[in-house]
Amino acid sequence: MSADKTPGPEAQTPSDVITNAAAKAQEGKTGMFASMRAATAPYLEKHSHTVLYGIVGFVAAALILIVGFWPTVLLAVFAAVGVVIGRYRDGDQKTRERMKGILERISS
Repeated sequence: MSADKTPGPEAQTPSDVITNAAAKAQEGKTGMFASMRAATAPYLEKHSHTVLYGIVGFVAAALILIVGFWPTVLLAVFAAVGVVIGRYRDGDQKTRERMKGILERISS
């Protein structure tokens, strides 16, 4: 095996992953974004919900600070309505049954 094809040392900690990705980027084997992806991929695979809800919380906090509490609540309501409409249009049976029940209660 040539020196270019030998695998790097096995990453044991997150700092090892980052160090390995940075070394590959400096060697010119990968670009900056590929290095960032390689450094963050193991963490994202194990903690996808943590990252997702962290981002959601950050966006919610930023919106509350920038536009205020009630406009943020209104935005969340509109987003939820949009999700429901999208699920209905996609043919989700539970959503269709719930919407049918709501419309029957409203119309009677």
